[in-house]
Amino acid sequence: MKRKSLTRIWAMLLIGVITLSLAAPAAQAAAKEEDAIYLETAEDLLELADQCRLDT
Repeated sequence: MKRKSLTRIWAMLLIGVITLSLAAPAAQAAAKEEDAIYLETAEDLLELADQCRLDT
């Protein structure tokens, strides 16, 4: 009986670790949203095109 409860405890701990490991990338993606570029007008697109450079 003790072995069964120990197995359940380990299972719950592993579920918690997996859940947290899946939540971490989502939190990082949400934090990087400030790096996004929003284009609302054609002038915004032209300004972005002027700022871009060819690397070759």
